[in-house]
Amino acid sequence: MNSFAEKFAQLSLSDQRTILIDPRVKANLGKWKLFYKRLTDFDFINAKVNHSDFGVQSLIDDYDLINDLELLNKPEYNSEQVKTLKLIQ
Repeated sequence: MNSFAEKFAQLSLSDQRTILIDPRVKANLGKWKLFYKRLTDFDFINAKVNHSDFGVQSLIDDYDLINDLELLNKPEYNSEQVKTLKLIQ
């Protein structure tokens, strides 16, 4: 088990929810690099898909933010990273 998974497993349910909602928060704040980092972290993806409060649809919704017009206009937006996210999606 890696450090993310170990740390995540020890968090309270409330703190787990906060972390798993993180991509949407990052997108809304225009923090593209952090948004990208979270959605390319396979341990995060695994945790979100397997969490009883989130699941696959929630993860799909996170990736759908790639096409958000406000996010597309942020200075950190990177079209190569979008290609990577679409492949993972």
